[in-house]
Amino acid sequence: MMAVIVNTLLVTVATYTVTIAADQVIKFLQRDRQMPFISQPTNSEMRTRDRSGLNRRQ
Repeated sequence: MMAVIVNTLLVTVATYTVTIAADQVIKFLQRDRQMPFISQPTNSEMRTRDRSGLNRRQ
């Protein structure tokens, strides 16, 4: 039973370590990239659908 608990702890620590390392690699690779913020479109940028081309069954 003790082996199961130790194995679970080892897997948890290893997973955490790999995750932290992967995050650091991603931050390193993207440090020079500037990502623009996504803003809400204004009314002039929004387009409405043209409903005249719809085929309606009656």
